[in-house]
Amino acid sequence: TTEIEPETSHDAVSSFWSLNAQLGLLFVPSEIFSVGITYTPGFKAYPKSDIEPISTNIRIVSKYPMKFGTGIKLMAVKNKINLFLDYNYSQTSQITGYKDKHDFNLGAELNLNKNVVIRAGGFTFLDNRNFNDSMVSFVYPEGEYEQIFVTFGGSVKLKNVELNASIMDSHLSKGFIKNTYFNAGVVVNF
Repeated sequence: TTEIEPETSHDAVSSFWSLNAQLGLLFVPSEIFSVGITYTPGFKAYPKSDIEPISTNIRIVSKYPMKFGTGIKLMAVKNKINLFLDYNYSQTSQITGYKDKHDFNLGAELNLNKNVVIRAGGFTFLDNRNFNDSMVSFVYPEGEYEQIFVTFGGSVKLKNVELNASIMDSHLSKGFIKNTYFNAGVVVNF
């Protein structure tokens, strides 16, 4: 809808082009331990729209936050068991109505043999809406968007083909959003 036609809905298409880099470092100080960090700079985009703004003083700005991540990997029992712990930060407080985002991932991988791998883990998708921002209001109370996912999956290698499958579920979460996702894939190596 617009101020001129409040009862009519309008579709708008906006687009922009951008190039951004993700930088990362991986340190492997021993055979059983590695640590990595990643950094993605934030940027602003000024999309072009197929509709005219009501005022020439309006400029659409899309903000993409800076992101930082770090993680560790521990390998045990002759690399048959791998443990992972990751932390991810997004500077989403630069977007009206949001606080900075902090999420955690925990995972384990068991190599049954050279062809079969089983994986399990969990990760957070925390509610980062800013209820102290007077510019916005939210329908659902704080914490309702938080999700804690439990994951399970595996891989099977057959000559030049690798089959992957995984499931992740957030029904343990206290909020009203509950999701279950199933993923499957095939990799063919030539």
